[in-house]
Amino acid sequence: MIGDFLNIELQDIQERSDILDKPTKNEVVLLHAKAMKYEWKEYAFFEESTHASGRELIVQLPEEALNDLMQLKKLCDSLAERGIGENRDYEYVIRWNQKEANFHLLYSERKKNVGRTPRIYTRDFWYDKKTNRQAKPHAKNAELRFEEGTFQRDRSGKIKYEGPAFLERDPFFASENWYRHMEETILKLFKEYGFIKDENYDLCVIDIDEKEQDSHSELVPVATPSNLIYLDERRDSTKQKSERSVEISEKIKGLLTIGSVTCQKIGSGISTGFKTVFKEINKRVSPFFRNIKRKLVNAPFFKKLMEFIS
Repeated sequence: MIGDFLNIELQDIQERSDILDKPTKNEVVLLHAKAMKYEWKEYAFFEESTHASGRELIVQLPEEALNDLMQLKKLCDSLAERGIGENRDYEYVIRWNQKEANFHLLYSERKKNVGRTPRIYTRDFWYDKKTNRQAKPHAKNAELRFEEGTFQRDRSGKIKYEGPAFLERDPFFASENWYRHMEETILKLFKEYGFIKDENYDLCVIDIDEKEQDSHSELVPVATPSNLIYLDERRDSTKQKSERSVEISEKIKGLLTIGSVTCQKIGSGISTGFKTVFKEINKRVSPFFRNIKRKLVNAPFFKKLMEFIS
């Protein structure tokens, strides 16, 4: 149904962006727009330790919206701005497969850190023209490269700033409140543009972790009744697997119990056997040592030794 949407956590938003704006045999790209200060690779590098560089919102658009591309762009701009708020980079693509059009919005959960101050050189930096090494101001071939009070720049010419480029990730986008907010936003916009006239119209909402998706799939399917049936079947299958796992676990536990009892019996038998062996050894060896002791005590040198000690 129109307006149904998915919210997907992306592991590599740069890779997703590269795929998203490429047409395929079955789909064409009707519209592609960006509102970005930073590139997705900068977000991916910043999020390297979290393994979640952004999110993708997919909304099924009504067919009537394709009749006017200027109106369609206004609708998509409003979806992006009202859906994720201000001060966030985003990119969206409209893909059409001859049957339905889908709005794909890539965005970051982090706001841009607009309050940063630029880095400024606190003194002049002179370099030798030939050796490209730092030099004194009056040295031969010296030239002023970086003047005191000017902005510091990276190799690409961008100004360097104090502090990180992005703020903390906003947990709002993974909460139920955001889903309700997005549902209300889509319904309100579609009604404003005259695409929905039924006041009781409801949307289908699905939250997906990209880890559950095939990493080689080019596009994530749109939420449809068939997808929902598939999800129900997958839940039933998961329940059956869980019950089977419990059954197997109980059988393994029973086998381990039997094994433990068997080991105890074997250990008890071994212990009894050792006791019998040592008892027999003691029975045979004891007379031998008593005979040696008697001979030693009666020996002449032992008697003389005891007399000397006393």
